[in-house]
Amino acid sequence: MEKTADWIMRRAEFGFNVTEDPITQKEWVTSTKASLTNPKLYIKDDRFKELSKLVGSKLTDKEARSQVGAVRGLSGAILNYSQVKNHEKKVRKVDVRAANKLWETYSMHLPMWMAAHRRFDFAVNTNHDFLNRLWFFWLNFFTVGNSNRSLPFLPHHQETIRTNMLGDMDELVYKVITHPGMLLYLDNTSSTGINSKARKKRWTKDGVNENLGRELLELFTLTPAFGYTQDDVDGVTNVLTGLRINSKKNTVHYAEDYHEPSSQKILGKTYAGSAKSGETKLKRLVRDLCAYSSTGLNVSFRLCQHFISDSPSHDHVTELSQIYDSEDGNLSKVYMGLLDILNRLPHENSKFLNPEVWAYQCLKTLDLSTFDTISTDGSMKPSNIDSVLDEIGMLHGQAAQPNGFPETEAGWLSNEYLDRRLRFSTLFTSQFDGYSSAYINSVLRDGLNTAQLSRFNLSNMTKDFIKNDIEPRSVIPMLFCSPDFLRS
Repeated sequence: MEKTADWIMRRAEFGFNVTEDPITQKEWVTSTKASLTNPKLYIKDDRFKELSKLVGSKLTDKEARSQVGAVRGLSGAILNYSQVKNHEKKVRKVDVRAANKLWETYSMHLPMWMAAHRRFDFAVNTNHDFLNRLWFFWLNFFTVGNSNRSLPFLPHHQETIRTNMLGDMDELVYKVITHPGMLLYLDNTSSTGINSKARKKRWTKDGVNENLGRELLELFTLTPAFGYTQDDVDGVTNVLTGLRINSKKNTVHYAEDYHEPSSQKILGKTYAGSAKSGETKLKRLVRDLCAYSSTGLNVSFRLCQHFISDSPSHDHVTELSQIYDSEDGNLSKVYMGLLDILNRLPHENSKFLNPEVWAYQCLKTLDLSTFDTISTDGSMKPSNIDSVLDEIGMLHGQAAQPNGFPETEAGWLSNEYLDRRLRFSTLFTSQFDGYSSAYINSVLRDGLNTAQLSRFNLSNMTKDFIKNDIEPRSVIPMLFCSPDFLRS
């Protein structure tokens, strides 16, 4: 009998709707590979119309246009940031408390909600599940957290990754590290070359900040295993000096008066130029960094760790890294190789699901598309998607460090986090608004039948326990929090 796609849809996507008939794994692989050969379809399906409808029904026309504009394009994101910042500055002169509230609403809570809603909407309401899982992977790879007022740019930072992750690695890295969200988060917007005109004329006392330069080497490309030195970090940092957010033109550009004009020697290569050549030097540097096999190994290891195993096998990592090298860092080709590996794996529930992927699998299993509210204050309400993700431990924008959230079971398997997942699971049995449906009512009344339970690749012990030893109202929490469903 041909294998169904149920297992691989849980491992590489957001699960399946248990009310729908299964497809074969062969059909799934064929259709998923086809989506990688025509990425424009995914990029074009931007869900802006649906976002505008929801936001427009909850906010004023002016607020809705500003917030949606902050997702659609870089200029809109910078314009929204500048408008909120200027308004907050005016209010602060009169009422500090009101100004703090204004900033928290429009520059913290609303952007995190917007970003979270976009992820939820794509995960639950589109048919691009594998591509969306790749998107989620890169969002954690290129983390932007709550630092230096970076969060207003979080929704567009996510959209930048979504629309650039199917091309070449160097193009994706360049787009990410020059994005306002990353520049603010890693404190690069005031980084100024020591020999720049601005320093010589004493227009500023700002110096260089190595945060972004170090993470470019450590997290985004080579990793410390490559053996780069502090001199290399300094060189990369100098190339990044002068990058600024231009609020007048709503762009990111190199302010040449603040850029380090001297040549930089990085990993044995010289990056010559002047104060006017910052962009050229950075693009060349990123191309060179992404051309190293070590960057391919980094990307391959992280992909394998996310999709295959907490401790990926050398063979799997090598298989992907060889594709990376031979295809000059073309990521879609690497994803094709990842699909081949996934297609060969035994159907074992061995990879622990992170909280966000797990939550969307719960919703998709029960054919639910809830969360039509807008959260502007960060309050903990089951109707707010950002509240739910924050409660179960994985709200993007809240990662503690630039290396993002854990990718391994050890980072998530604790009594506290399991208790939070259990509380989320009980929302379906309590018939909370947005968590109910005719199908859920039938499960609460009759439980799940043997055919339905068999689709989740559960152990016999788990199946017997859920089917025979508990009342129907406990079936959903017990399924979702069982060792087998927590893993895929």
